[in-house]
Amino acid sequence: MNPGDDTQNWADYGGAIDDLTQAIEDNPDSALLHYRRGLALYYTGQYDSAIADYDRAIELDPAFRDAWFDRGQAWHEKGDNFAAIADWTEVVRLDPASDDAFRQRGLALMRIKQTDAALSDWSRTLELNPEHALARFHRGNAHVAIDRPDLAASDFDKAIAADPQLTMARFNRALISSRGGEDPMTRSGIWMK
Repeated sequence: MNPGDDTQNWADYGGAIDDLTQAIEDNPDSALLHYRRGLALYYTGQYDSAIADYDRAIELDPAFRDAWFDRGQAWHEKGDNFAAIADWTEVVRLDPASDDAFRQRGLALMRIKQTDAALSDWSRTLELNPEHALARFHRGNAHVAIDRPDLAASDFDKAIAADPQLTMARFNRALISSRGGEDPMTRSGIWMK
């Protein structure tokens, strides 16, 4: 068995970090071990340490798609949208069919007010995965932000059809219906990660 493969130990992130640290001492050039420890560190909120492990995994294996993606997630959690965008752009280069990289990059682009680029990424996500409810939800929010309530309503309706449990899509759909297209984030202060 490979260190870090024990799924029971993953329920104990501290134990997983300890096991992976020992395994890395024995095999410091394993991109996979650094990546796995980065995941455990990420899930315990240790984003800087997770980024350091993802950095090492990428240094060892520059084509390690998941390390790029998850480092983008850690940057996103830290609020560094530009670093997250750079990492998700690399994921898209490595894996042009990564619907989640396009979706996540769209979120970061929206946060830096690059609405058109975010819309493009969410549209690409939906080309790759037409039933991606979160991409429809996020694209709907972007349409509202640039005063396209009809397109927003359509996206919210399709998000709800794809995932009836996506209550935020229902909420935002109701807001644009009751407020004549006003930006739901302005009124509610809610933005889904």
